Amino acid sequence: MHPSSQEFSLKEKCFVVLVAIFCVVLIITNFIGTKIFSFFSLPLPASLIIYPITFVFNALITEVYGKKHARFMVYLGFFVTLFAFLFVQLIILLPPHPFWILSPEVSPLSAEESQQTIKATFHASGIVLGSSLFAYLCAQLTDVFVFSKLSKKTNGKALWFRSSVAIGISQAVDTTIVSILVLFFGLQMELSKSFYLILTTYSVKMAIAFLGTPLLYVFVRLLKKLSHPSIILERA
Repeated sequence: MHPSSQEFSLKEKCFVVLVAIFCVVLIITNFIGTKIFSFFSLPLPASLIIYPITFVFNALITEVYGKKHARFMVYLGFFVTLFAFLFVQLIILLPPHPFWILSPEVSPLSAEESQQTIKATFHASGIVLGSSLFAYLCAQLTDVFVFSKLSKKTNGKALWFRSSVAIGISQAVDTTIVSILVLFFGLQMELSKSFYLILTTYSVKMAIAFLGTPLLYVFVRLLKKLSHPSIILERA
């Protein structure tokens, strides 16, 4: 085997970078997702700011590299997120030292008060963790499945249509599971408020996904230009 054949191609390097960004977004999403902020009086989860990016990445990877690569990214994201959750919970359990202060920029807190603040911010119950990961897997795998099926039906055409339908269905799955299991059962939010969040969150997610469609076209064209005849893509 020629030594150069063992080197990463530019396209393969792009795949690694995209997967890394995908995993980072997932980790951040799960740690900020419990915060509800106000947007023109609408209650929205903070994760809404970045999580829709993962569905755009999913469409991008499926379109350029194939569904097997997309599924690999989804499963890797699952295990990376699970590891991050477990590691953070372990850190929370460590006893605080009396010298420790959370931040000099906020009102002075004792070590114990700082510990409670960290716990309140990053602690995740089994229900929240399990529900979040379950919703993630269901939504992301649904996105890959729908996008791939539509690719065959349209012979690889109408990228905007395939992306919009796949994201629309998968976002509905994700939003419903998270709102009911995480907010209602995990955080014990009232059911009526949970359903209200479903409607508002889903509407904004779709708006963000729609705005990301032009970028999807740009990155798909860019990555396809980096294709090399020697690279066998898993399109099946």
